[in-house]
Amino acid sequence: MKKLCKCTWRGAMSTEIHYSYRGTKLFFASLLQLILFMSPAFAKDNSCLQRPTESFAQRHSQAFIATNQVKYSMSQSITLYAGIRNNNSDDPIYVYKEMAWGFGGGLVLHIWDAQHRVVNPRFRDDTMLPPSSGLDNKSMFIELRADEIYGVSRTLSLGDLVRSSGRYSIQVEYRSPLACSFVDASIRELPALWHEDKSMFSNIIVIEVGP
Repeated sequence: MKKLCKCTWRGAMSTEIHYSYRGTKLFFASLLQLILFMSPAFAKDNSCLQRPTESFAQRHSQAFIATNQVKYSMSQSITLYAGIRNNNSDDPIYVYKEMAWGFGGGLVLHIWDAQHRVVNPRFRDDTMLPPSSGLDNKSMFIELRADEIYGVSRTLSLGDLVRSSGRYSIQVEYRSPLACSFVDASIRELPALWHEDKSMFSNIIVIEVGP
């Protein structure tokens, strides 16, 4: 998996896909909530849960997903690109530098077939990122200015993502794996995306898969 460098947005490239596994997602969500309530930082200060319904960073950011092309055969590989874009804000937003596939990594891929049925790939992404070592240092974030993007890419066999040829719709869900209540009070003031924020859903891409 490669990190996309911070760069200016050039528009969606094409297409991609991933998983939506409710059991795993609910397990990690419950585990994180338990850790939050047991942590000393949370016990001393619950201001992170008293933030606006939609923060500045949420209003001025957008999740995106793209691929290297829109038409494939089952024998081909597919390259996925996903991440966050600063949606034309003159002021910067901050995105946690660690980003990976799976609920614990921040990015969850959702796929539907032409009949709107959920499609689960042959594998399951369940990345759990290690805790950040500098919870009082904003270097753990990427600063994004207007139209800049940051994300990850990966190349996979198409047969690992879908079972047969057809038309598929793909969308990515992003929720920062970094909880506001874990960091130093001085860092909480940054216009950043936090785990306490609601999930962001990207554009939807449609791909055609032939035999």
